[in-house]
Amino acid sequence: MNYTLRLTENQQQELYSYLFVDENESAMLALCGFDSCEGETLLLVHKLIPVPYEICERQPNFMSWPADFAESALEEAKKEGLSIVKFHCHPSNYKKFSATDDSSDSELFDYFNAYFYDGRPVGSFVMVPDKSLFGRVIVPDGDFVTVNKISVIGSKHEYYFDELATKVAPEFTIRNQQTFGKGTTQLLQRLKIGIVGCSGLGTPTILELARSGIGELILIDREKIEVENLNRIFGASHKDIGKYKVDFFKEKLSEYGLDIKVTAIKADITEDMQGLETLSYCDHIFTATDEYLARDVINRLATYYIIGYTDLSIGLSADGQGGIDSIVGWVRYMVPGGSSLFTRGMYDSQDLERESLMKENPTEFKKKMDQKYIKGAKEKSPPVISLNATVSSLGVTDFLNRIHPFKYKSELGFCIDFCENTIDSEAEYQICSALKSYVGKGRVSPFLNLFGLSKSAA
Repeated sequence: MNYTLRLTENQQQELYSYLFVDENESAMLALCGFDSCEGETLLLVHKLIPVPYEICERQPNFMSWPADFAESALEEAKKEGLSIVKFHCHPSNYKKFSATDDSSDSELFDYFNAYFYDGRPVGSFVMVPDKSLFGRVIVPDGDFVTVNKISVIGSKHEYYFDELATKVAPEFTIRNQQTFGKGTTQLLQRLKIGIVGCSGLGTPTILELARSGIGELILIDREKIEVENLNRIFGASHKDIGKYKVDFFKEKLSEYGLDIKVTAIKADITEDMQGLETLSYCDHIFTATDEYLARDVINRLATYYIIGYTDLSIGLSADGQGGIDSIVGWVRYMVPGGSSLFTRGMYDSQDLERESLMKENPTEFKKKMDQKYIKGAKEKSPPVISLNATVSSLGVTDFLNRIHPFKYKSELGFCIDFCENTIDSEAEYQICSALKSYVGKGRVSPFLNLFGLSKSAA
């Protein structure tokens, strides 16, 4: 079993601020969402609980505190379907668990495992002065199992891996290594990226990520290639008409020999739980779809599972006769627990209601449209390959900046006006209060608190 811990950048800072108050060790507990699938278990930090300094015996290389302090946290965890982990610091910068840690963890987590008595993962993590983390899970039989990956997701992404796990970057990425360095190129090989929508904006995103050296792609799209897609799907020809888009790209990437694992899922992501479950194990997700509902669902998934999320979109106003009023593209990055596409004004409740009715009851939707009960139904923007490629390239570059910062400006979104030939930072928007309380909740019932999800995907 492989284990991954995820937390937000703000949570990492909260840990650091509390743990490194002086030269002595300190501790915090964390209530965590969790999930397991196909040999991988996620631990997702939901709520941090300081262990009060005054109840602890604290020294530079030792600390202890009454185990009964954790009782209320254990009760809350059991009630909310969460797990619990311990964080403490090593002010000395000692980057291993000490013999003292082994003894205290064995005692404490025997108590935790006995309390839950259902095998949910519990763990112990250490932060050192540079904010980096390492950790382990303590299984019910008392064995220590190293956590393979710790992900910190915020305006930038940080990853801490078990040093025993290594992956060599493929030879074709040599030029990428010259730009971003060997470490970043090897990191890309260890990341799993999800892409929802595999047509106009999705096509260049898939190809650019693959040739950047990403180790695994999860592709989700329910549609087949049609003749009108040939103007924007790189590499597609008449012989590919009728193929599912995801199958086409899986086939192409295999032909290219890029040493990349591809999972193709033919599904409507707003209705398919299996597709969402697969995406929940991704390190980052791109949406490249026209649908607001899909974006809203992915925004929710990225919050519950602490995943970086980039949305790509284009708005083109044309008269159908060669005249253009405006062409604008957006790259929007979502930080779990921060603003959402909803609070950033990309769509409103009427947009979501309209799409829901269109999916669930097309006859009633048409009736209400005819009776003008539904207003503002938006036509899809005419897709143009050069515009799609530009926005996708900016989105992939922004993602690379999240894992290897090189930009002089810090921003969570920007807009490119093709007519004005400008790129402007998107204004900051308020935190999404509807989602903030669900950061790190992980698996709940119903999944993501959404009804109507089916279990199967093609």
